[in-house]
Amino acid sequence: QQELDIMMSAFVPFFMIIGLSGFLSVISTITTDDVKSPRRQYLITSKVKLSSYWVSTILIDYVIWFICSFICWIVIFAVGCSIIKDNIGLTLWAIFVDGFSYLLFIYCIAFLFTNPDTSGAVSLMISMFLVCIALVVDILRGNSGNDIINWFYGLFPPLNFYSMFSTAGRLSNISQDSIGFGKLWTM
Repeated sequence: QQELDIMMSAFVPFFMIIGLSGFLSVISTITTDDVKSPRRQYLITSKVKLSSYWVSTILIDYVIWFICSFICWIVIFAVGCSIIKDNIGLTLWAIFVDGFSYLLFIYCIAFLFTNPDTSGAVSLMISMFLVCIALVVDILRGNSGNDIINWFYGLFPPLNFYSMFSTAGRLSNISQDSIGFGKLWTM
């Protein structure tokens, strides 16, 4: 049962983050397309201030991200997952604060590439690669969550986002010792 709990505490946050990461990559692709396509000339000729363009774009993208993530959070909460119900503050904090840093991380990766068509896909692949590494490391270390690895996770927003939801699972598992972690995601 303990091995199943460790596996579930690693896989469930992983699958949640896959969907949210894909959405972030779509959002960042629109902005990189604006900057690296012929539309840039239109922005320059219409005398759009670059600073106001970036601030408004990042804020709008973040609001869209937060609304969609919050809707997903409400659906998971409504289903009755005790991990979300027991850790409302932590999971909302992960979406609210880590979501913004995750968005900036995806932007930075996307701007490294010249082709806006591939920048979103490559940023998603890099993000998923980091989260896959975290998944394997959490399974191998038993998902203890109280070591130096979590400090390393804090340096990269995808890993930190994953770590926040893993921590929510561990905290919920501690508060309900008699119930296995796998049962926490069911009604």
